[in-house]
Amino acid sequence: MLKRALLTLGLIAATAAVAVADPFEAKTVPADAKWVVHLDVDAIAASAFWPLIEQKINADTNLQNGLQQFEMMAGMMVPQDLHAVTLYGRGFDGADVVIIAKARANQRQLLTMLQANPSFASAPHGSHQIISWEDKGKVIHGAFFSSDRAVIAQSNENVGKALDILDGKGEALKAGSALALPTGTGMLAGLASDSVTSLAKKPENQGNPVFANLTSACITLTEQAGTVTAKGAFGTADEARAQQLKTVADGFKALGVMLAVNENTDPKLKALAPLLPSLEIAAQDTRVMLCWPVPFTQVKALVNQLQDANGKKKRNEIPDDRDKDEN
Repeated sequence: MLKRALLTLGLIAATAAVAVADPFEAKTVPADAKWVVHLDVDAIAASAFWPLIEQKINADTNLQNGLQQFEMMAGMMVPQDLHAVTLYGRGFDGADVVIIAKARANQRQLLTMLQANPSFASAPHGSHQIISWEDKGKVIHGAFFSSDRAVIAQSNENVGKALDILDGKGEALKAGSALALPTGTGMLAGLASDSVTSLAKKPENQGNPVFANLTSACITLTEQAGTVTAKGAFGTADEARAQQLKTVADGFKALGVMLAVNENTDPKLKALAPLLPSLEIAAQDTRVMLCWPVPFTQVKALVNQLQDANGKKKRNEIPDDRDKDEN
């Protein structure tokens, strides 16, 4: 369910095109969340990224069909009716994920379609109704908090807790929290976690030096006056470790620039190399700070080059039927 939901929300976010920002709201996320992601769909759509995204959608029949099916099911039009998506979790497993979508959907139509599912169920939670239904063997829970906001999760409990936070009944993030993403002009998206070390305990991440050395992380993406800026703030346990991580980051930057002149270097790395000189890396107390401003014209060129490289790779992977016939 998580993967399907993220893909759907990513598709929707990538196809919005209205010019009104819908920034992150700390009051919608519980204080005990371990991570948060916010997509300001309205701001993304109003940015210079939209033409590139539109080009990608128009070139992919599967994406077009998926978008049309979503619009029919939800009774809403994309891009006009979706404004923002916030995801958070009290843990790092799929079952912990809570999705809050701010959108103007046809709730009556959507509810009627879900009621046709044999597994559909509904139970009251305060002044709200938490509904559930089965989709490809997994039970999904959700609720309409208001006319323009819906909650989705994998458990009734998580939906109920999310509704309580939205109702102001629980403790929400404070403005100074490490998870309170910035909301400045041009902000498109952000993610933050104050529990990165917890990821190091997961079996698939054991031995990962990044998760083992970081305590927190905050990454944001903005676009203003033709410049795209990615910023990162990464917390460590002490100043010495911050300096070590800065040295490693500096080394990777230098290595990337150096490898780009090698004719055997991966085309994707070569395409990235012109953007590396503007990457600024600094250590401040126990944090490592990154600031990467890039003119959008260079971002656009990079995207086109990566698409060309992927296209060539796919063509090389396609077997030649004539060779089969000859054999």
